[in-house]
Amino acid sequence: MIKISAIIVGAFLTLLTSCDVISPTVCTEQFEIISVQVDGATLDKAYTLDANQDTVMVNNGPFIGGDNFYVVLDDSFQERLENSSEKFTFMGYANDSLLVNEVYEIGAGGCP
Repeated sequence: MIKISAIIVGAFLTLLTSCDVISPTVCTEQFEIISVQVDGATLDKAYTLDANQDTVMVNNGPFIGGDNFYVVLDDSFQERLENSSEKFTFMGYANDSLLVNEVYEIGAGGCP
């Protein structure tokens, strides 16, 4: 059986940079990622699609954070998602068989 666990590395999807002093948003310079752990199989290929079915993130193997971790989205999408959210589909294959097809709604805060 394949088990999927969503892992948020750091604080949600927000490119945290210095903000205006009067802003109520706390910002840092950390680069954040959202990843999933797939238990029971190592994926041959994995990628993330946006709502238009465009590929937005390609995984070239498990993420360095541990065995069978794969990036769903990272802070390179912060500007696109600033103060909003979108649905993204993570697709994972092993031996040309679709094993993972999970939809995530991901948003970003107000740090530029």
